[in-house]
Order: sequence, then C-alpha cells, then structure tokens
Amino acid sequence: MNRELQDPFAQDFPDTVETSLDSLAIITKFNPSGLFAGQYLAIGRLDGCLTILDFETKRTIKFLMGHVKPITSLDWSRNSRYLLSSSRDWNVIIWDLQSGERRDTIRFDAPVTSAHFHPLNSKVVVVTLQSQEEAIFVDLRSQGGRWELDSRQVDPATALAKKPPSIENANQQDEESSGKFNSRRKRQTATVARFNPSGDLVYVGTSMGTLHVFDSRTKMLVHVEQISNNNTIKSMEFDAKGLSLVLNANDRVIRVYSFRFLPGQIVPNMILDHRFQDVIVRTPWQGCGFGSEYVVAGAGHKDSHQIFIWDRSSGTLTKILEGPKDPLEAFDWHPTRPILASVSNIGLLHVWVTTVTENWSAYAPGFDELDENVEYREKEDEFDYEDESDVERRRKDEQERTVDIFTIDQRHSPRLEAHRKRRAILLEESIETVKNDDFVEFEPDDDQKEDFFVPIEYELEFGIDDQVGVDRKI
Repeated sequence: MNRELQDPFAQDFPDTVETSLDSLAIITKFNPSGLFAGQYLAIGRLDGCLTILDFETKRTIKFLMGHVKPITSLDWSRNSRYLLSSSRDWNVIIWDLQSGERRDTIRFDAPVTSAHFHPLNSKVVVVTLQSQEEAIFVDLRSQGGRWELDSRQVDPATALAKKPPSIENANQQDEESSGKFNSRRKRQTATVARFNPSGDLVYVGTSMGTLHVFDSRTKMLVHVEQISNNNTIKSMEFDAKGLSLVLNANDRVIRVYSFRFLPGQIVPNMILDHRFQDVIVRTPWQGCGFGSEYVVAGAGHKDSHQIFIWDRSSGTLTKILEGPKDPLEAFDWHPTRPILASVSNIGLLHVWVTTVTENWSAYAPGFDELDENVEYREKEDEFDYEDESDVERRRKDEQERTVDIFTIDQRHSPRLEAHRKRRAILLEESIETVKNDDFVEFEPDDDQKEDFFVPIEYELEFGIDDQVGVDRKI
C-alpha cells in the first residue's frame, strides 16, 4: 500500500479480524526489514512445511518442504533473501528464497526449540535445544564452527570475574572438584536465545529465570541478570532500535526493560520499566513483542483468542483484542503498519486490521470534503470539446510503451529513499558499533540487495498447487 495515501491520524493499532486463512499454521513471522518490509508473511505448519504469502494478495508465492515435524521458530535475514526455520525433527534449515532451495541444513542431537539469525550475517545462528543446558552458537563461514555458550566461562575483563565467590559457588566448586553431580546446574537449561539488534551480544534465557549475556565474538559470559526466581523465561523480543527488551516468564508477568548505556561498559544496564499481569484472572501469556508504540502479549487461555495491547510509554492497557474461540498459538505484528497476524491452535491464520472510515478526498485529489451545501461554480474550460483522434492517439502510445516493473530506478524511487533514510535513523539511534566488523567484513553476508523480492513459483502463480486454502471472511 502507498503510505502517502494512509491517514497519519488514523488509529495505530488493529481492532478487528479482516480475514482468516486455512493454513495448518502453528507459527508466523513477517519479514521485518528490507525495502519490502512486511510484504511477505512466513507460515510454519504443523506438518513441517513452510508457506510464504504475499501479504497484499494473500496468495502463496513459495511452498517449502524440508522438515518432517512441527516448526518451532522462524526468522528472516536482513534483506529477506534467506528464511531460517527450526523444527522438532532436530534440524535447522536456511532457505534461499531466490531459488526456493535450502542453502544450509544444520543437524543437532535434540529437538530445536528456537533459532535466530545474526542481524548482520545470515551465516551466523544461535540455537537452543530441548532440555540442553547451554545455547549453541553456530558459525557457517569457512573458519567457523560450533560453540556452547557456557555460563561457567566468564570474561575476565568484566565485573563478573571480580566478584568474590559466594558460599553456594564455593560448594559448587568443591562438588565439581570431587566429581559429584551438580543437580542444580543440571536442572538449569537454556530456553530461548537472541542476538541484540547490533549483534555484539547474545541474550540467553534459562529455566531458572536468569538472563545470561554473552559476547558474540569471544563466546564468554559478560553479564547475568536475575529476571524471576526459578521461573522459566519462555520468550523475549527486542525493539527495532535495540533500546528495549520484553520478556515473558512462567510467573505470568510480562516485563519491559530499557537499556542505559554508560561509557566503558560492555553490557548496558537493564532498567525495569513496566510489569504487566492480569491480577484477577492470572492469565498465562503465549508470546510477547513490540508493535509500533505498544507492547503486545497473547493470552494462553484454552477457550479464548485474546491479545493484550499496552501503551509502551505510560504502561496503560489500551486494547484487548477478542478473536474466535480457538486458543492462541502465536502472533506477529506488521513492521510498518497497524496490522497483526495471529495463529489459532486449529491452524487458522487471522489477520487483524484497523477499522477504516471512508475518506474520498484521499483517493481523488480534486475532491474536497464539505460540511454543508455550497453553490458550485462551473469553470470556464470545464466542458470544452477535445478532439477524439488526439485522445485515441495518446492512448495507443501509452499502451505500446514497454513498462519495466522489475528494475528500480535508484534516482526516482521514493520507497527506496524512504527505506534508506529510515535505516540510517535506526543505525544512528541503535547500539550498532564497530564491534560488528568481524561479522560484516569477514565473509560478508550474501543478503546485500536492499530491493530483493521473492520470485513467484510458476505452479503457485497459476493456482496449481495452492497450499494455503480458503480465505474466510469473519
């Protein structure tokens, strides 16, 4: 949609279901960046297949088969050329959407619970496995490898290395030196792991409610933050600028943190801004995230489909989206528009939009909205006769002209120019630093084309193998 035609004063959060698609969906993800941010919607299915939708037309443009068990996570590369999918079949697959083939397959020895790209290089991935103590850092470049992000390997340059050992740590060291089994450490597992938007740090949530922060270059622990006592961290998301973090834990509380950057510090200080919870019903939460100026979380009720929206600055509850009776599985907010996609437990994909009021002046530049009747004054040349032969000649000339719809004119592309300006602002306001030279300069990412678009498969274009199903109006 042309953003110039959108009403800048319209409601900036969705409130109603526009369409529902039968898709066997279990997870969904918009492409968050690139020139065509929000143009594509990836759907992970219960049968292990992946569907890529053109969000404007709701048509399938890619159908990918590679997993044999349900999809557990999805992630897009920086300019949307590559798509990462993880599954309970112990595999992580990186798909090249240019060709529709898999670029890499990474196999593990346990079901994969989450996997995410490095924000600046699609050849670097962080993964968490079911019932495994440590997250896995995978570098697919020629001099790369696999590393376990071990919380016992502390960076000596940080304040953690200077802290005196507590009694608990001393007993732990005695048990390890004597060969005894440390049951408490065995119970602590990595549940979710994410790079921060600059890519220099890896944040790992654990089953004991702690957040471990690792340096992505040295793979060493640089900070530990206690989020909740003995409550599993289920999910977390950063905002686009990398200045805020939202976490969902098993204690049924959504926490929003902001980062305070001090000179000389490797890790910014985490400041707790808001705690969101349903005090009366004690709602369990099914995912969390940011959407524009809001914090979003899905309710984990078994008999309702609810999504809570809070104002990010004031912390007040703005809206509760009431959907169908099918329980919520996952959701994702559109990166540039007030649109939300949610998935129910029966595989339906629901698209939430704002209620649009008709404004004819936005479609016809010559129209003016009138509050009362006025007398129309005819222009002098309004009904002048025009030679039909000249009109026919101009029409034929326009029809015979070849229009190139694939090449973007770098000089006359408002959308590309706006994308670059928006990206420059994010880079200036975010925490991107020169620490990321290792991931940018050494074997740089193939995903460099800012105006990359996903080509449509021939069979899907003509409806021969449309795997999404029926569009349901609600």
